[in-house]
Amino acid sequence: MNKRGLSGVVTVVLIIMISVIAVLILWVLVRGLLDKSSEEMSANFIGVDVDIVNVELIGDELKVTVKRGAGGGNIDKIKIVARNNEDSMLFSSNSGISVLESKTYNFELYISNPIKIEVYPVILIKGKEKIGHVLDEKDISIQYTPTNLNIGGEGMIQCNEWGECEAEYDFEDIIDETVIIEGVSRRECSRGDNSVIQKKDCALDTPVESRVVEYCGERYVEIFDLEGNLLARIRKDGAVLDILFTSDLGVEC
Repeated sequence: MNKRGLSGVVTVVLIIMISVIAVLILWVLVRGLLDKSSEEMSANFIGVDVDIVNVELIGDELKVTVKRGAGGGNIDKIKIVARNNEDSMLFSSNSGISVLESKTYNFELYISNPIKIEVYPVILIKGKEKIGHVLDEKDISIQYTPTNLNIGGEGMIQCNEWGECEAEYDFEDIIDETVIIEGVSRRECSRGDNSVIQKKDCALDTPVESRVVEYCGERYVEIFDLEGNLLARIRKDGAVLDILFTSDLGVEC
């Protein structure tokens, strides 16, 4: 092999080595940021204790009073879920709750006969909401039929059943390693020739939690239910999501 050919081979080898080293350095930096974000979120939720102390209905408004115990980090917001046997709705507060503080959250009720209330903590990391596990839940018995509809026209208001609670989140939400409980439900209500599409926040029947893991040098996001059962494993390949469900979760290098 002449010197020119040997020089070309050496150049290619050096380029490959430099590229590999650059990728490794970038991965170490990204992984460090992911680990730090996950640790910060977990540290904020450790020791947080919030109890539901009272639930009452006044008109169309549900009042949920909670009390926070001692300990834990800062809580920026509270999310409250109301459920009945077939439906749910989600209320997102604009304020959190301090240590040893009692606070009452008020919101309009759009489901009939709620039987359970759940409370979730929320922290803000770089402006994005991170939701923790349920802090408390309370069984209730309230007889209620929603009347808070505003549709013009004459005659009886008729509404379809609320649709299923549909998850609304993107891949960026999933890789943030957070608990996902939020969804959206829709229904159509009409009076004469007038109709409206109602939309409400709701809580997923099966809240899920995402965790970032690594297999065979590739990064995956694993989706678990809150009992720790693995539901799916997701790999992002450019703009394409490769989703593996429970029947094919094995990873072979």
